[in-house]
Amino acid sequence: MPDGHQELCYNETDCKLNWQYFRLLIDTEKYEYVEMQCQDKVMDLGRHPIYGVEPYARIEGLMNPLAWVETDAPRRAFLYLDSVVISQE
Repeated sequence: MPDGHQELCYNETDCKLNWQYFRLLIDTEKYEYVEMQCQDKVMDLGRHPIYGVEPYARIEGLMNPLAWVETDAPRRAFLYLDSVVISQE
């Protein structure tokens, strides 16, 4: 993704938490990624298709979201989700 790199704060100790704002916009009719926001940076995802996601038979509007965190250093990482909202029209 062009200009997709973003430096985020991290902790030197395990006893502190940092909060980051994250938003992902998905077109559920076309199964495409539309936009992503992390903190104040908004990135256009170019309506990239979501591969491997097929609608369930006889169940309309079902979504199976997945969230994870990774590090680029040999350290452990934790992800705590707070106030997760999934809305669909």
